[in-house]
Amino acid sequence: MKVAAANAIADSVRADELCAEWVVPSVFDKDVPLRVAEAVYRGDRRRCVTAEVAGRSTAHLGIWRRGPLPLYFAAYILLGFGMSVLGPAIPTLREATGASNGGISILFPAVSAGGFVGALTVGRLYDQGHGHRLLGAGLAAFGLAALVLSVPSTVVVLAVIIFLLGLVGSAIDVGGNTLLLWHGGTGWSAV
Repeated sequence: MKVAAANAIADSVRADELCAEWVVPSVFDKDVPLRVAEAVYRGDRRRCVTAEVAGRSTAHLGIWRRGPLPLYFAAYILLGFGMSVLGPAIPTLREATGASNGGISILFPAVSAGGFVGALTVGRLYDQGHGHRLLGAGLAAFGLAALVLSVPSTVVVLAVIIFLLGLVGSAIDVGGNTLLLWHGGTGWSAV
C-alpha cells in the first residue's frame, strides 16, 4: 500500500518538471490525492473481495450487503462522541484526582502522545490485513478505557489511561480511514 502511494506521488511530477529542486508534486495539486487513492485502491483491492464477487448470495448479510461501510461510519461517530467528552470532563477529573489546573493539564500532551504512538504503530498492522479485528479491538479498548476513566485517584494513573485512550482512538481513526478506502474505493476519496 505504501509503495503504491509513493509511486503515485512520484508519478505526479511530470518529466519536464523533474529536477533536483522539484522531486515531489506541489501541495496544491488537487489530483495527487485522487491518484494516490486510486493506486492504493488498485493495489490492495485484492484484500476486499466481497461475498458477491466470490459468487455467494448476500441476502442474509443485511447491513453487510453493501460492505462494512456503515459500520466504519458508526466507529467514527463513537470515536467522536468519546473524544468530545474529554474536554468537558476535565473539571470533574481534576476534582476526583485533587490536582491543580496546571497538574491536570498533563492530560493534553498525554492524549496527543497516545495518538501519535498509535498512528505510528497501528498502520503496519492494518497493512498486514488485520483490519476488522483491529478496528473491533480498538473500539472495545476505547470503551474499556472510557469506563476506567472514572476510577483513577492520581493524575499519573489518569494520564496513563488518557494516553491509552489517545492510542486506541488513533488506531480507530487510522483503521477507519484505511478500511474505508479499501472497501469504499476511490469514490470515497472525494468525500
